[in-house]
Amino acid sequence: MISALLFISLIKRIKELRSAALRIKELETILPICSNCKKIRIDNEKPMESTSWSTIEEYLHYNKDMKFTHSICPDCTKKLYPDIFEKIKKI
Repeated sequence: MISALLFISLIKRIKELRSAALRIKELETILPICSNCKKIRIDNEKPMESTSWSTIEEYLHYNKDMKFTHSICPDCTKKLYPDIFEKIKKI
């Protein structure tokens, strides 16, 4: 009887741990990002310090081992360089 109760308790605890592990995995995929400049918070202990924030490029380079190359999309080209955009558009 006692071993059956221990087994049931163990099964219940395993389910709780699996659920917690899924929740942790979900939370790890959330990036706290500034809605204005798009920097990512890397230090939750001191969120109001500038050193607690990193650019997206820095974050991904150091945490995901990614490298970047920069370009400019057509919408930004049109907005920032309207004369050049019109010339390029004609080509």
